[in-house]
Amino acid sequence: MSARRSNAPTRSRNTTPDKDKFQAQKEINWSPKSVPTFGHTFKLHGAGKKRTTGLTGRAATEGKEQGQWLDENATAQISKQRWDPGNPETRIIDIPPGVGQVIKPGGSIVPVTRALIVPNRATKIYRSGYPISENFDGDMDAI
Repeated sequence: MSARRSNAPTRSRNTTPDKDKFQAQKEINWSPKSVPTFGHTFKLHGAGKKRTTGLTGRAATEGKEQGQWLDENATAQISKQRWDPGNPETRIIDIPPGVGQVIKPGGSIVPVTRALIVPNRATKIYRSGYPISENFDGDMDAI
């Protein structure tokens, strides 16, 4: 009689959740160009004059603030450090000055130190993420 194999994932006794997270971080492509990792985070909210122009138009048309990343590499590193595969909830995080800005519906641009992170529940990585102003009202329609 042969032993049956289980398809269930196994964990060695020496593995801890922190080691699992570290191993998973090494396997994820943390480049800001990775759409599987970051969703539309940089395609829509990334750095560059062309995106600033597009987000300025979107802010005016929709009447809602639009967040923009100014340093995609720094943002990718922050995202890697703050990644929490066990927390699939949308959350607000602090970001260093100079990493993000918000474009107001009237066209003014203000520096910010907070961002909204939206995990992808299926992949447990990111669906989106963008800088938000201090008076962000939590309107999830902006995602």
